[in-house]
Amino acid sequence: MNKIILSFFIAASLSFSTNASAQQTEQTFLSKIPSLPQNICTANDAIIMKWNDKILALKNEMNVLLGDEKQRKEQAQANAQSRTDMFEPGNAERIQKLGEEIQSVETEINAIFTTIVSSFTEKQSNVELKYSTLFDQLNQQKRNTKSQGKNAAAIDSKIREAKNKKCAEMSVIRSNYLSEYKKELNKLIELGIKGNELSDKMTNMAYEGYTFHTKYGIWLGVLIGYTDELSHLYDDMPIYETEKK
Repeated sequence: MNKIILSFFIAASLSFSTNASAQQTEQTFLSKIPSLPQNICTANDAIIMKWNDKILALKNEMNVLLGDEKQRKEQAQANAQSRTDMFEPGNAERIQKLGEEIQSVETEINAIFTTIVSSFTEKQSNVELKYSTLFDQLNQQKRNTKSQGKNAAAIDSKIREAKNKKCAEMSVIRSNYLSEYKKELNKLIELGIKGNELSDKMTNMAYEGYTFHTKYGIWLGVLIGYTDELSHLYDDMPIYETEKK
C-alpha cells in the first residue's frame, strides 16, 4: 500500500499547471486502463503474463512522460531568476493564501486515499490472520502425520482447498478495492489538476521569468499509482507444494 502513497508524493513534488490538452490526455490514459478480469484464481500463466505486460507498458509510458516533464520543469526553474520582492507584504499574503489552498488540496487527496486504502488493508489483514491460523494447524497435522510414517495426502488436499478459498476471498476484496479506487480517479484527477495549477502559481511567484506549464504532474502520478495497484491483481494466486518444487 505504501506504493500508492509513494507514487503520489513523487508526482506531488513536481510543480505543474493544466491546459486544454491535459484534459484530453487524462481521458486518453483513463481509456487505456483495462477492465478487471473475472476468475482471477483460475487464471493460467499466459493470462497473468498478458495482464502484467499490458499494465507494465501503460505504467512505463506514463513514467516516461512524467520523468521528461520533471526534467523540463527543473530546467525552466534553473533558467529563471529568484524574485527579490516575494516577501513584501502584498506578495507574502498571496503566498500564504496559495499555501493554504495547496494544503487543502493535499488534505483532500490524502483523505480519499486513506479511506480507500484503510478499508482494503483491514479486510486483507483479517483474511491473512484467519488463514494463517488455519495453515499453521494443517501444517502441524501434516508434520505429525508424516512423523508417524503415515500418508499425508488427505491433509495436503485440505491445504490446497484452504488456499483456494483464501484466494477466492482475497480476489473479491482486491477487486472491490480496485473498483472503488477507480471510481475515485476522476475526483483525484480533478484535485491533481487544481494542485498543479496552484503549485505553478507558487513557483511563478518565487521565480521571475518562470513560465513553465505542465500537462501531467499530480494527476498522472495518481494514475501511475493506480496502475501499480493493478499490477498486484494476481498476488493472491495460491502456490502449491508441487509448484515450489
